[in-house]
Amino acid sequence: MRKRVIVYPSIEKSTNFYIRNLYKTIKKDYNVVGYNEIKEKIGKLKGDIYHFNWIESINQKKDYLKKKILIILLKLLNKKIIWTVHNNMPHEIKDQKQTIDFMKFMAKKADRVHVLCKETVNSEYLKKYREKIVYIPHGDYIGNYAKSRVDIHERYKIDKEKKIILFIGQVRKYKNIELLIKVFKNSYIENNNCVLLICGNCNDEEYKKELQEISTPNVFFDFKFIKDEEMESYLRNSEIIVAPYNKQSSLNSGTLWMAMSYKKTMMLPLIGCVKDIRNYDDFLYVYDYNNQDDHYQKLLNCMRKLNSDMKNNEKNLLEKGNLAYKYILNSQSWKKQSKDWINLYKF
Repeated sequence: MRKRVIVYPSIEKSTNFYIRNLYKTIKKDYNVVGYNEIKEKIGKLKGDIYHFNWIESINQKKDYLKKKILIILLKLLNKKIIWTVHNNMPHEIKDQKQTIDFMKFMAKKADRVHVLCKETVNSEYLKKYREKIVYIPHGDYIGNYAKSRVDIHERYKIDKEKKIILFIGQVRKYKNIELLIKVFKNSYIENNNCVLLICGNCNDEEYKKELQEISTPNVFFDFKFIKDEEMESYLRNSEIIVAPYNKQSSLNSGTLWMAMSYKKTMMLPLIGCVKDIRNYDDFLYVYDYNNQDDHYQKLLNCMRKLNSDMKNNEKNLLEKGNLAYKYILNSQSWKKQSKDWINLYKF
């Protein structure tokens, strides 16, 4: 009889392809159910193995206590617990001390701690529990987004000859969008026929206004969630994806694997998951920084290198995108790592 794996938070209703792809990879070997898809409370406790993603994202004390009680109850029922650590810290939290406490709690209670990049092992709260750690890197997004007919240039009234530098994802202050706009302007890459397109949901009206006030006519905004059925057009019509992540919280980037899966290169800081890629400089624009001022200068240098590469070789980004695709297909696809994922749930 196949063991029942309960995946938290969701599967069927999830807009996160990471969870959906995980489900497809293990469903032949396990009876997999999404935690939020089980309506009956007692049904949620009838699994053999519980795999938690992003459970440490806590903003209220009530939520903190509720999640702790759930984990304690599962341990009392002799259930097996797997916790995937996605980042050093959830990106937007009100109580950092409470979140760190909960992450220490999860490290102690989990039977296995799954990490997506090797640097996670150095986290302070995991030092006592290294024997529990299982490393399996993030999989690909190949084929997840269907071909789209949306004309991005026409949608935003961008000249057809312009090259699009794309930021895509939720627009939040911790993502350093204002820094990106400043770098875009001061690198003079817009003189090389480039525009910056910033797309993603933003609920902060003041932040929207702040970004628009510092922009130029070559910076375009779409403060709405980009639908899955349109995503392929955004990836295909952009030259490069840029994400100036906050290194204090970020270890992994789903956007990176998405870009590589659609033959695109990306510009981002040297976060944990990038360090695991062999010869990442061959097909990515990577920089490192120590503080916010340094972040500006290093990102500016990287943008200037991009500008120079585009001038010297029109096919440079295409070549890098193809190399990125080959890497994720041959080294980090869900298919390539399927045995590791299946073994993760063997107790």
